[in-house]
Amino acid sequence: MDNILSHEDNYGINLCKTELCPLFRSMKSNRIESIPFHVNGLNKKLKKRTNYDIFALPLNINGKNMGAIEFFSYAENIVEQNRALSVQNSLFPKELPRGVELFFHPSNLVGGDMVFIKDEWIILFDVSGHGISSALICSGILAILNQIVSPDLKIEDLGDILEEKYSFFNESEIYFTCLAVKRDGNLLNVISFGHPAPLLSKNNDFSFIEMANDFPIGWGLEKHIRLTTEINIGDEDFLIIYTDGFTETKTKSGFIGEKGMLEIFGKTHSLKKAFITSQEMNISLFQEDDITLLKIMPV
Repeated sequence: MDNILSHEDNYGINLCKTELCPLFRSMKSNRIESIPFHVNGLNKKLKKRTNYDIFALPLNINGKNMGAIEFFSYAENIVEQNRALSVQNSLFPKELPRGVELFFHPSNLVGGDMVFIKDEWIILFDVSGHGISSALICSGILAILNQIVSPDLKIEDLGDILEEKYSFFNESEIYFTCLAVKRDGNLLNVISFGHPAPLLSKNNDFSFIEMANDFPIGWGLEKHIRLTTEINIGDEDFLIIYTDGFTETKTKSGFIGEKGMLEIFGKTHSLKKAFITSQEMNISLFQEDDITLLKIMPV
């Protein structure tokens, strides 16, 4: 055989053991299903693993679904895709502090999710757009955060300082949402700039935190409102912050949304399993946006 395929994607998600398998999805939906860029294949000529697109077609005989067949082809734009993925992966935190779990899975287009962790700060931001440009903007934002974030920085000042620094990019089309947490033990001070509301599990009861939501960074509007929310997490509690790629996953009934997220995390507290469930519900041909899930637990 010229190709020996490992049916895992680049982030360790096993496709064949879940409903993410294109063969399963094709038979279930009775339509063509595809997973661009996600299967690692070993090619004898290249002597190394490369990325393949998968296409699965349903087999219908006399109007009955009798199975499906898979096709594999070299991923298009593989050089640019690999470059964007490489940039994005290199920027994510390699070591996490106690009380923090992280799950990240990029879209097939490579988006602009990123996490910044330093001292008592945990910041999740989501850059608009896709591809290498968004990945490069992420690196610039991380450089800004490394420069300005310190224990002495007041969380209320974060928005205006980020806005000022980001204006030097002269980038009028790309903006980013951001949710920042400044931690003092189990007391979390949180501020949001256009970001989805965090999900709190308190005494095994899930609810979304009602908080002031300022406009995103890069819109160039007036001064930010500087309103924060304090969250105290107990011994069995945890807070989930995430990007909208999760809640905006398309389903048969519309989108996962906050209601679907409550249902998913009501069944599992595992970030990886929650992601797999979200994609098993996905009716799009592929994952259309980055998904990042951060769990903040007691220390």
